[in-house]
Amino acid sequence: AGAAEAAVEGAPSIVASRVLGSRDSSGAPVLGFPEKYEAARAFVGDASDGHGGGIAWSEADVSDSDRLLLYALQRQAEDGQCTAGSPSYWGSERAKWKAWRELGSMSQIEAMVHYARAVEELAPRWWEYPPLGFALPAAADTPMPAPLPNVRDAAAAGGAAAGTSG
Repeated sequence: AGAAEAAVEGAPSIVASRVLGSRDSSGAPVLGFPEKYEAARAFVGDASDGHGGGIAWSEADVSDSDRLLLYALQRQAEDGQCTAGSPSYWGSERAKWKAWRELGSMSQIEAMVHYARAVEELAPRWWEYPPLGFALPAAADTPMPAPLPNVRDAAAAGGAAAGTSG
């Protein structure tokens, strides 16, 4: 199979030939769900493996509340409604649990849509991140978006402060 027929690494259900043929007016690929969620997750990185995908936003670029929101939406999208009991201490785990729990009975597909929208708000050109395979050939001087930090690690680092605020 040629490169146009190969699945994009990090978003295995997305076929490069389909993506190249469907673009909106800004040049972004037109994707449905769950494909768009999977691509946004690949951009943000795998928060469950402890390694993050490579989005290197500085601490100033992403607030603690944004990190908690991404964490909660990811958990809701992948695991559904939070049914876990509250952690017994007031640390980052409790802040993450609270953020997820506050999503209530939001459907998994709705959480995927909100997750993708949040990533678009934080990084409007996220789809140009080269490993995703969506970027059209660009001029050499066009900067590419940087990858995000691991959401769970970042939420843990900032969540402790959020968890103690009330």
